[in-house]
Amino acid sequence: MLFSQHVPYSQCKDLVEKLEGLSNIYFRSRVKHIARMPVDRADNKQLFLNIELLDEAISKKRKVAFHYLEYGTDKRQRSKRREDGTVREYIISPYQMAAREGKYYLICNYDKYDDISNYRIDRIANLRLLDEPAKPFERLKWADGLPLDLAQYMKEHPYMYAADQVQVKLRVCLDMISDVIDIFGREVRFEDEDETGVTVTTQTNALAAAQFAKSYGPDVVILAPERLRQQVKKELESACEAYNIEKEGIKND
Repeated sequence: MLFSQHVPYSQCKDLVEKLEGLSNIYFRSRVKHIARMPVDRADNKQLFLNIELLDEAISKKRKVAFHYLEYGTDKRQRSKRREDGTVREYIISPYQMAAREGKYYLICNYDKYDDISNYRIDRIANLRLLDEPAKPFERLKWADGLPLDLAQYMKEHPYMYAADQVQVKLRVCLDMISDVIDIFGREVRFEDEDETGVTVTTQTNALAAAQFAKSYGPDVVILAPERLRQQVKKELESACEAYNIEKEGIKND
């Protein structure tokens, strides 16, 4: 909690002080040596209220409506807007809340579609419960008529992207094995190991696999599916081209 970048500092401080009050002298004597993060690390002060209201909505199986915040170049948060300038309202069916790398996410269904979406809870504003019942998770695409398995969902969404699940085959250097297990879990399959690397097979989110390959290339290369391999190749080529254009611009200056 002390090191979360998305919980307001004042709320972290209050929680730590309450824990100190409930604990013995040994806890208090040690926690004072833990450095707290800067005061201005979170902008949305509604985080805990959002969690409370979402918990109620999930328990009652009701839809919620909210505005979603984004930053502008002035470094201020504002509600996302439609093309006509009006504030966009999101109506969703909430299923579960989860934490990933210090960020808090809502796993839900955006009302207009039949799939799964993830929203940062610290970016939700003006949240309100609706009287309309939530759409059952079992009816969604990818659910296969089954309830949400949070452990499986988190394993398949290491970056909390919402996209199709695919079987991905990667070629990684041996030094990346720990990172592979950290991100994709122990269910991955290793084969064809030699001094140059090892082949990894896992069932995961397509966008997550692409992000992993782009973040750790050339130590990670997608072998299959071919469509995803070509997508990542094209994006990396575009990135190289953008750097070359930027370099030419610097020379001309």
